[in-house]
Amino acid sequence: MKNLLPLACFFLSVQFMQAAHLIGFQASHKCLGNNIYEVTFVIYRDCNSNGAPFDSPMQCAIYKSAAGDTTLYGSFQASPNAIEMVAGASNGLPGCIEKATYVKQLNLPPGRYTVVYQRCCLASDILNILLPENNGFTVYTDINADNGLCNATPQVATLPFFAKIFEPFTFSPLVTETDGDSLRFDLCGIYNGGGPLLLAPEVTGCDGAQPNPPCAPPYNLLAYANPYSDLAPLDSDPAVTLDPLDGTLTFTPQKLGRFLVGLCISEYRNDTLIGTGNMAFLLTVTDDLIIPVKEAPDDNRAFQARSNGDFLQITWENDRAFVKNIDLFDNTGRLLSATPTEPPTTQALLPLNGTPNGIIFLRATWSDGKTSAKTFVKD
Repeated sequence: MKNLLPLACFFLSVQFMQAAHLIGFQASHKCLGNNIYEVTFVIYRDCNSNGAPFDSPMQCAIYKSAAGDTTLYGSFQASPNAIEMVAGASNGLPGCIEKATYVKQLNLPPGRYTVVYQRCCLASDILNILLPENNGFTVYTDINADNGLCNATPQVATLPFFAKIFEPFTFSPLVTETDGDSLRFDLCGIYNGGGPLLLAPEVTGCDGAQPNPPCAPPYNLLAYANPYSDLAPLDSDPAVTLDPLDGTLTFTPQKLGRFLVGLCISEYRNDTLIGTGNMAFLLTVTDDLIIPVKEAPDDNRAFQARSNGDFLQITWENDRAFVKNIDLFDNTGRLLSATPTEPPTTQALLPLNGTPNGIIFLRATWSDGKTSAKTFVKD
């Protein structure tokens, strides 16, 4: 088995630099059997900030809880498996967002564990958090390995990062739940982690930018600036709502800016709570139309899109190049579908069942690598 946890403490070299760059995270785990658990941390950063790059490696800790006591069980390092661009010049979305995915397999005997990573600091222009530049995230996943329980936490495919002011916004998370557990979704607070101290030895303490090892639970919640809260994380009229059964988030933003949103997913098996996962994302409310790609300047690359019942019919000319792939995006830039095409066809039918109502963005990738785009409204 590769990458199993070495139960020794490691110490990383510290980057002494301003670190106001963090804008979101996801944490999850899955049981692979034989006491092996795969932990995944996804970290989002503002790549237009002057903050630090992704930690490579990140420093993590494992705390074990028993009889009311919490003890440090071990620590480990993890480097990014992948770094991807979420928003920026490459896809036409505003700003610059990168995400790094860290994966580690751990050998954990029966018991209850908290696997944790802590990092400071948040992007300094977040409006709904007090002193974001002095606070960071505690990214953790609680593993319940008691009584032979072998569980995988729900997986959320994408998070929303953009909304247009004064326009109704709906986000329905694409959730994978492999164990058949019942889920409940809630807006929730976000745990603080680390602090602004940058000089050794304080930088690796609980109030430092890179706690090493990350500190033990319980953790303190980030403080919201007035009038915001976990249930009202941004200015919206009507108020922000979250469907507890399917996680659909609905709001109509009334103020420009960037707002941190926390989302929790609780798992129930046979009506018993077995775990709660958390995530956070920074929502940017903008007055610009959000499109995932820019219109290609070559008019000869134009194509047509029109509704045909439950399908979207796409047609194009096939003189110098052909369309080899068609992508649909919602108004957050989330990929809804990717449909390859085969020459010599000059049309494609894209199913719209399950596609949300509202503005949809369509990107065509041509055989020579160029792209062109259109928007349409599904109602």
